[in-house]
Amino acid sequence: MSLHFRQLPPREQWYWSGMRIRLGLHTDEPRLFDHYEAVGAWLHEHGLVTPWSVADRFARLLLDTAEDASLPPHWRMLCLDRLHGPLEHLACLRATEADCRHVEALRRRLARIECPSAEEPPPAAD
Repeated sequence: MSLHFRQLPPREQWYWSGMRIRLGLHTDEPRLFDHYEAVGAWLHEHGLVTPWSVADRFARLLLDTAEDASLPPHWRMLCLDRLHGPLEHLACLRATEADCRHVEALRRRLARIECPSAEEPPPAAD
């Protein structure tokens, strides 16, 4: 990551590292996931976000990215590989019936994702 990127305030770093993951801008850089998690943890430790928001936002980011057939298969698989952490964290944080329904909805979304194969050709441009 560039020096300029690391000079941003933590909330902006969190947003932009999420965008880099979602758009697959640096698919050769899996450390983006670690950075995103670390900044989310920092925001939580400093009282800027709740643990639920950190885990939920990360889970939804990973699901959205894994579902995007226009991204390289290896990037989508990395997202699927990382998804268990935030989903389990959300399951542990459930406090209400609505929380339980939300976690189940995310799990159903995960169950519907078709795993990309490495041999899968990129989608044709229309």
